[in-house]
Amino acid sequence: MTRTYSGVVIDLDGVCYRGGRAVAGSSDAVSRLRNAGIGVTFATNNSTRTPQDNVEKLASLGFEITPNEVVTSGVAAADLLDPGTRCMVIGADGLRAAPRARRCELVDDPQQTQAVPVGLDPQPDRRERDRRDNVLFGLRAGHRVEPVERRPVSGG
Repeated sequence: MTRTYSGVVIDLDGVCYRGGRAVAGSSDAVSRLRNAGIGVTFATNNSTRTPQDNVEKLASLGFEITPNEVVTSGVAAADLLDPGTRCMVIGADGLRAAPRARRCELVDDPQQTQAVPVGLDPQPDRRERDRRDNVLFGLRAGHRVEPVERRPVSGG
């Protein structure tokens, strides 16, 4: 089978690594793709990490990667927003960074919110739980809610 591809999208968790360990052969496979001139983009539905966080993790596992090669669910959600959109972000730092990078304004007041990107926060503090509760007020006010992960949210 001879087929030419200009690029591939590779999932991170379970394909490149499992927990803190690289999947056997994954780094070499990525290197072979690059050497064949095939572009590589890494994708993840985990919004808790920034693209740079993912680069650091993958580099520690032997991958050569740059932040512009990583698309997180937070980055994908932020791409749906216009610069300047007022967002009440519910989630971890990786999700907060994406709208900031898009030049959106992060707000806490549901009355000023235009969009609510929502993602996982594995260790929500009291303030974050209160912010999560405020999502309900935002929904009642008719604001857009952008779910960026399809995992249950735990905590309080």
